[in-house]
Amino acid sequence: RSPSLTAGAVSRTSDTAGTVKFTSDEAGSYYYEVVADGASAPTIDTSGAGTVCTTAETTITNPVGLTAGAKDIYIKVKDAAGNVSSAIKIDIAAYVAPDTTAPSLTAGAGSRTS
Repeated sequence: RSPSLTAGAVSRTSDTAGTVKFTSDEAGSYYYEVVADGASAPTIDTSGAGTVCTTAETTITNPVGLTAGAKDIYIKVKDAAGNVSSAIKIDIAAYVAPDTTAPSLTAGAGSRTS
């Protein structure tokens, strides 16, 4: 039977950097492709050497193809017997730079009642 994949957490640290996590119920090799948000599913070639994964959660760091804007990543896993999973699609939100503006405090007129 083919491996079954489960999406994990996604984090983005810049337009081109971030991590995507997933879990496979079978060890094997994973293959992925990053596409524009909402683009149709790509054809993922699983004939070459993939990246080894186990049944523990796998983290893809700085996926190739990650650029500015929202993206989708499609991932497939091929097990040792050559069975290939269905593609799992994980949304990667656009990177939003953190607000580094220091807060400013202003003193206002206070009132006290006793």
